[in-house]
Amino acid sequence: MSFTIKLRRGPAPEWTTDNPILSAGEPGIELDTGKVKVGNGVQSWVDLPYFLDEVDVTALVTQMIEDAVLEGVPGPQGPPGADGEDGAQGIQGIQGPPGADGEDGTQGIQGIQGPPGADGEDGAQGIQGIQGPPGADGEDGTQGIQGIQGPPGPGSSIGFATKRIISGNMVGTNTSGSWVVCNNGTEDLSITISAAIGDLVEVAPRFMMNPGAIKLDLAVIVSGSPVYYTSSRSGTPDIEGEAAFYNDQSFIRPFVPPRFVVTAPMISGGSVTIALVRRGSSGTGLIYADTDYSFKIDAMNYGPPA
Repeated sequence: MSFTIKLRRGPAPEWTTDNPILSAGEPGIELDTGKVKVGNGVQSWVDLPYFLDEVDVTALVTQMIEDAVLEGVPGPQGPPGADGEDGAQGIQGIQGPPGADGEDGTQGIQGIQGPPGADGEDGAQGIQGIQGPPGADGEDGTQGIQGIQGPPGPGSSIGFATKRIISGNMVGTNTSGSWVVCNNGTEDLSITISAAIGDLVEVAPRFMMNPGAIKLDLAVIVSGSPVYYTSSRSGTPDIEGEAAFYNDQSFIRPFVPPRFVVTAPMISGGSVTIALVRRGSSGTGLIYADTDYSFKIDAMNYGPPA
């Protein structure tokens, strides 16, 4: 391992101005003249003599020879004397300028990568690029489940109507052979509900009867006359009327409340009227409509079917 020793140094004017007292044996160098003084611990800088180097000694000897008065011719040079003891090592000279840079050595092995630094703050968002052309249309997906039907819009005729008649029983038959509305002498056995063209209407009568020879059906009534019969779903009724009201008690007669879609000829004043109608040419019949056995009929307008 090498070491660099630096002596106390400075330009000559600075030494003169500071005029320090050097410790005994401490050298001081004038950088601008190259001269050296060695301190004795007593005298200040300006009082110390300069240290003589080989050049100064040679010059001094030469000057002394020139100034000397020679007496006689000098004899031949005697043999050289014995070598004297080595003197003390002189003060190290001023460090020379640095040498030229050597060539770069071979690159060492890369060290292990250190842990990543903390994330920096997000930079400002760049300007949005130009929108690219639209991609090709994808295939149609599977149709989703149909949502729940919303409430009816303004002006819808959806609604429910119910009627209970207790004003008296209908007794007797229609001897004319044509279909007429059942009437107990006080009112028709019918119901009216608001409707519009295209609405789906359901009607459900409930009553007790002893039909005798009469035939019964449900019909849409306009101006007192039937225009549509639920038994046939047309303007012409079945001969025996509605099967559920057939007068032969030995037949099984299941009844499902009939439904129909409203058409223009059925409407009168924004409503549809459905009534129990009868036909018969002989015998008697009885439809109960009193406080003991009331005549009940319901109507439901579902609006336009989906």
